[in-house]
Amino acid sequence: MSSFFKQLLLFTLIFTNLLWSDGDDIRINIADTSVNENSGTVTFTITLSETPDDDLVVNYSTHDNSAKAGQDYIAKSGSVTFSSGFFNFFGDTTKTVTIDIVDDNIYENREKFYIQISNNTTGYIITKSKGYGTIYDNDNAPLTAKIYNRIGLEDSNPTLNFTVELNQKAPNDITLNYTTIDNTAKYGTDYTSTNGILTILQNHKYGYIFVPIIGDDTPESTENFKLKISSISEGNITRDTAIGTIKDDDTIKVDITSSDVNEGDIEDDNSMEFKIFLTKNYPLDTDLVIDYTTQDGSNPSAVAGEDYIATSGSVTFHKGDREKIINVPIMGDNTIENDENLKMIISGSNYIIDNESESEILNDDGEYPAINFSTGNFSIVEGNSSIKILNFHFELDKPALENSYFKYYTKDDEAKVND
Repeated sequence: MSSFFKQLLLFTLIFTNLLWSDGDDIRINIADTSVNENSGTVTFTITLSETPDDDLVVNYSTHDNSAKAGQDYIAKSGSVTFSSGFFNFFGDTTKTVTIDIVDDNIYENREKFYIQISNNTTGYIITKSKGYGTIYDNDNAPLTAKIYNRIGLEDSNPTLNFTVELNQKAPNDITLNYTTIDNTAKYGTDYTSTNGILTILQNHKYGYIFVPIIGDDTPESTENFKLKISSISEGNITRDTAIGTIKDDDTIKVDITSSDVNEGDIEDDNSMEFKIFLTKNYPLDTDLVIDYTTQDGSNPSAVAGEDYIATSGSVTFHKGDREKIINVPIMGDNTIENDENLKMIISGSNYIIDNESESEILNDDGEYPAINFSTGNFSIVEGNSSIKILNFHFELDKPALENSYFKYYTKDDEAKVND
């Protein structure tokens, strides 16, 4: 080849490279990757955004994250060299780094480590300096068992059914021991002491332990006992104790009710009946005392001393009692009035679910007099100048009550005021 053609080729290559080069800094990047633990190695890829102008050395080193050197991978450091090629032709833009992975027989979560790259050459920018390698475990999880808490009502749930769960289907029949332990609930009084061996059959995940509950009629606080599992034939126990909670359903509830009553006349002996009652026969040997007092009710309100005699005191429930009656004397009269409200309040026990009852003292003295107003036409001759009186007639259907009155007013029609 003549000297001219050699120079022409060299010029063409240089000119073409100048056209392809964008003049910006070359970017260096390392990608994340992942691998199964039994793969043996994991490969990281380092890339350049374009061919380097000169040979480029990029340093790297491994670093722990959740994966640990020597246990999960083999630590490594070094460098890779990107060749510039011939006038940027046939140069390198990709290099790889291979790291050895440690395979073991230990079940573990996925783990990570990373490679850090570095380079201080002018004209190069590292856009991603860390490449993370994720190692996925290939070992089966070890067999584990745990037991769950249970809650039940004393009489409604004759047994508490505890569940023992495996984290996977049993590879073969799995056995474990169990026993109950007193806490606030006591065996023989609140539950039946229970112990034995539980077997979870092959290809099953669950086993069940039944503890009988001893019911009674005595109100008491919520109580609990423990159920402990141990000595599993294979694997590990991650939660060995469950709490069995026994909620009492013998709670006494105290309520009060009443009914309306006619007022009656002065000489009558009427009374309003208030009933304080329990939702079940009182079961305890210790007496239950409930206090009560009357109170003027909501509007229109009965007034103590005018409509009824104020009454207060207490009632005592003995074992086997269910209800108590209080009669409040009503003060009758012959006066027409509205129905009026009388209330009784009870107190003195946490068993009370509704602390008041209200009923009406019913008026039985008849209705208020009704006003009849004639709707016929009333007329009068107007005259010239003097004022004349036009009379209207009103009538009650029964004698008026003392100090009764009503209001009236006129309203324009064709005639106008002062016309």
